[in-house]
Amino acid sequence: MGCDRVINYKKEDFKTILKKEYPKGVDIVFENVGGSSFTTCLNSIEKTHEHDPISFFF
Repeated sequence: MGCDRVINYKKEDFKTILKKEYPKGVDIVFENVGGSSFTTCLNSIEKTHEHDPISFFF
């Protein structure tokens, strides 16, 4: 599994990047910041696929 794009949440805006570069949505999100970043990432998952959020808390 590869990674198409890494987003630096301290220097870039999630919503802007995701809307511009992935207008149809994304297939996989690895998000470990939480809060509004998590909500934005979850809402950016491509709507045509079934998806189940998986999370691990340590």
